[in-house]
Amino acid sequence: MTPLISRYIHAVFCDDVRMEIGGKLTFVGIYQGTMNIQTDEMPAVVPKLCIAVSAHTPMNDLFTRLRFRVMKDDALLAESEASPDQLKPPTEESGAKYRTLGTVFTISPFVVEQDCVLRVFADTESDEFVSLGLRVKVDLDS
Repeated sequence: MTPLISRYIHAVFCDDVRMEIGGKLTFVGIYQGTMNIQTDEMPAVVPKLCIAVSAHTPMNDLFTRLRFRVMKDDALLAESEASPDQLKPPTEESGAKYRTLGTVFTISPFVVEQDCVLRVFADTESDEFVSLGLRVKVDLDS
């Protein structure tokens, strides 16, 4: 039997997240590592940036505390903490090996004064996890 991967987080940086029928999410304009902004003035303003983040943990190691933080370099942009109800163990036996908790952050407008890196951190009762980042590069038109 293959051992389970321990806890991890995953973040999707995109232009929009839409809720579909049946609880599905649609991601629009997914960034793949870098966001390039062309602008003729600073600070650069992006009308909307969405970040869909999810934290995964084995069912035998459920979260008792979970807080997400969106950081722009060292500055806090947004945060969200899971409520006690969200952290309760599932009531029915589903056979799932993992529990996933997540949220969607909408930053509107997203103001960029200089090149930076966005990252999402997940703070739990025992650890801190960090997502892969999004590098934001500003190209100033002359």
